[in-house]
Parts: sequence; structure tokens; C-alpha cells
Amino acid sequence: MDGDAARLADGRERALALEREVATVVIGQARVIRLVVTAVFARGHVLLQGDVGVGKTLLLRALARVLGGAFARRRANSRSRRSPTRPGSRSRTTRSASSSARTRPTRATTPTR
Repeated sequence: MDGDAARLADGRERALALEREVATVVIGQARVIRLVVTAVFARGHVLLQGDVGVGKTLLLRALARVLGGAFARRRANSRSRRSPTRPGSRSRTTRSASSSARTRPTRATTPTR
């Protein structure tokens, strides 16, 4: 049992050292850092969601740097492939009101009484 306890204590110290190192770069996110480090040690997956500017990318870059790994950014694509990719652009299936009005035949109507 002493070997198991020593391995657990060593793992705990490594996890805490990893948290401290990441916390020097990512300020004020101790809970998120703890959860991500726990996922790393459990070999699990993490989905980071949050508003723009809260430090999601910074957290992952710092974690990758501390672990000695590479950082590659992947975005979850919740929109279909044919939706616009940037503001102001239109996909092939999307039409503006003016273009759809041009393609529809117009019919003159007479008022009925």
C-alpha cells in the first residue's frame, strides 16, 4: 500500500504543479483550470464554451506549453456547411429579399369591390 500511496501523492503533486504553472498565465480561472487538468489526468475530453475574451484559447495554449505538446485550434461547427461563414457573405442557398423578388414573376391585381 505504501507504493500506491506514494504514486497517488506524486500524481497529486504533479497535478497541483501543473495547475500552478497554468495559473501564472490564466488569471482568475482556478476552477476551470482544475477541471481541465483533471480531464487531462483522466484522459478525458473537454468542451470549452464561453463568451469571447474569457481566455479559452489562452488556457489551452498555456496548458499545451506546460505539458510540452503542440496546440492546434479546432472549432466545433454547429452551423451547416452552406451557411454564411463571415458577416456580409451569402451562401449559394441563401437569397436576399431583393434577389428573390427579382426571380419571382409579378402579377398585377385589380381591386375588387
